[in-house]
Amino acid sequence: MAIERGLVGKKTINVTSRDTAPHVPVLSTPALVQLYEQTCTSAIKDRMPTDTTHVGFEVNIRHLGPVPVGGEVEATVEVTELRGNKVYFKLEARYQGNKISDGSYSCAIVPARFGVG
Repeated sequence: MAIERGLVGKKTINVTSRDTAPHVPVLSTPALVQLYEQTCTSAIKDRMPTDTTHVGFEVNIRHLGPVPVGGEVEATVEVTELRGNKVYFKLEARYQGNKISDGSYSCAIVPARFGVG
């Protein structure tokens, strides 16, 4: 199997206090970015060539609404473009059926030993 345009991944989390911003008890933007990166990883990990990994190089999101502790967030990612070793995703997250975020994420497929001395 290979990574293909149109490949979709989904991941759902329940927001915990670890996922909140320090100044308000709702899902933080960094936690949302982490959810997106984990969802992109799970979508492509079994389709990458042997002895490779991926590293993100660009993320652009809009965080449109709050999600309280205990709320369930579903992230959906879709591969929109492949260019050389680069993979581009469209992102969306929903809470109670409402879109709370959208954006894009880009990563590069690199040797598994990337960054190792």
